[in-house]
Amino acid sequence: MGWGIALDGASSPPASLRYADAPPADFSQQDFWRWVQAFAGWDLVAGTGNPLANSYGMAQGRLAVGSGLPAYHDVARSRQGLPLRFTVQARLAPKDRTEIAHPGSPYARTIVASSTAQTYFVRPSPSLDGRDELATLFRPYWQARLAAAGPVEEGQEGRP
Repeated sequence: MGWGIALDGASSPPASLRYADAPPADFSQQDFWRWVQAFAGWDLVAGTGNPLANSYGMAQGRLAVGSGLPAYHDVARSRQGLPLRFTVQARLAPKDRTEIAHPGSPYARTIVASSTAQTYFVRPSPSLDGRDELATLFRPYWQARLAAAGPVEEGQEGRP
């Protein structure tokens, strides 16, 4: 069985939450069913909650520490429909390749490999309310695809 309660330091538990202030650590001194009877109102057969788990959660609760949502960057509204793109480029200089016998070799050039990708936002199906959904970093509908290298990326190839 697992348990947990999420409250901040200023909140009190909801009135509907059933729990005991001092639940037993184990049932070696008292039978479980006797504890349930003493804890009036807990229906083991038809009940839907678990006051024992609630009790452990309240007794062992920890205050959550945090400072709220950290600063983040999001997609500018003016770029909502444009795919975000980036290029990764790897270079291998001739001095790093030992198989080249001499500097005058026709193969003594820098090897460059590059790949460009696009990230774009699209829902798999229209929103049920028919409204447009803005692309934000908090929504899961981001896709990725390979893309042709653009003019900037093409101009960079072969440069040491």
